[in-house]
This record gives sequence, structure tokens and C-alpha cells, in this order.
Amino acid sequence: MVAARDRAGKDTRMSGSPSSPEWLAFDEGLKPGLRIWADQPRARQHAAAAERRGYASVVVDLPDESTAIAYIARTPAAARNLAELERANLPGRQTSERLPPSGETDERLGVALGFPQCCVDAFVVRAKRGVDVLASGETTHEDHVAATEAAAATAVMHSLLNIYTLTPSAVWLSYVPCRFDCEPSLTYAAELRTRYLQRFSDHCARIDEQLGRAIAIHRDGRRSTVADAQPGACLLRFDEP
Repeated sequence: MVAARDRAGKDTRMSGSPSSPEWLAFDEGLKPGLRIWADQPRARQHAAAAERRGYASVVVDLPDESTAIAYIARTPAAARNLAELERANLPGRQTSERLPPSGETDERLGVALGFPQCCVDAFVVRAKRGVDVLASGETTHEDHVAATEAAAATAVMHSLLNIYTLTPSAVWLSYVPCRFDCEPSLTYAAELRTRYLQRFSDHCARIDEQLGRAIAIHRDGRRSTVADAQPGACLLRFDEP
């Protein structure tokens, strides 16, 4: 299951900093676990920081020998469960070791990370089809696929649920929403923003400004302003804060 980027991949939208929205959400009990993809030294730093705070962690090194995933939860069993749920689907596994694309493992991992069921279900549909394959059968970047399908299902574009920014920025969600007006996601993001504002008001204003900007997601995954969009890009214009 993916967080922020559709390839479980680099949860770079989820900063590992203890002052990030994701850490606050975990500390405050708004979500049950964290999954932080980073270079190996930073992944271990995040795990150590979690354990100093009384949490449990498991770090899994990826085969490229440079990156790792830190799974953080409130108990050792919960941290191990997160790691085990994803184990067979990690990059670098032999084809024979991968689980069949039933979606069951992705669903269980998404639920264990606290993602809304509707958003997990939307990801499972994309995963079964191929995360880089549109419903039409065309192959594009997974970010383009996810953004296109979420936007098509949306009536009102809420910037609270934006996970795509031109420059690195914290966001309120660590997963791809099924729609940019998904009710469970809006409830979660609004509550997290309220709590974050109480502690980090200056940071909160910067996050809001970044997430409110219109953005184009190109077929190759590149992001640009809407003014610089090329034909076929997914254009995200946010109507509501």
C-alpha cells in the first residue's frame, strides 16, 4: 500500500521529522503507525527517535543498499506486523517471492496504517490493474494515474487533501485520497491541521500556501505550474481550503 506516492514509495510527502504532521498525527493517536522511506542512516535515526519516545520500530533495508523503510508503531508486535505485511511486495524481491496481485496485502497494510477504507479500495483497484496504467489501458506515471482518477471522481477540490506540490512540503495526508473531497480524509486532515496549528502556526501557514497552489501532473510524473502544463497533463485546481 502506498503512502503519498502510489508506489508505497518514497513516503517523502511524509517527513520523518518529529515536528511533521505525520509524527503529530501518530503522537496524538490519529493514526496507528508510521511508514518512513528514507536513506538508510535517516531511517535508523527515525527508528531511534521513535524508540526514545517509547514507541517500537522495525527497519527494513532495501536491496539497492541505500534506502530503507522504518515502520513505527506503539507495540513491537504492531511494528513487526507492518513490516511483514509489506515484505513480499518490496522492490528487489524475486518474482517468485512476490505475492499475487490479489490486493489483500495492500488492503491490510493500508488499514494497519490508518488509511480510510475507501482510499485503500481505490488503491487496490489501481494496484490490480497496474499502478502506472490508466483505466483506458494507457501507461503513464503512477502519480499521473492516481491524480487523474482522484480528480475525475471529485466534485469539489479541497486543498486539505492535496498531496502534490511543486517544491518539497509537508502535507496533511500520507496516502493518495480516493477523491479530493473524500469525507473521511477531510475529517482526518481538518483535525490534524487544527492540532498542528496549535503547535506550529508559522509552519501551518506555509503548508496551507503550498497546498493551495494549482499544479499540473505530467504523464511522466513531472510537476509544473498549470501555465507550463503540456497536453495530457492532469490539472489540479483547488477550489476549497
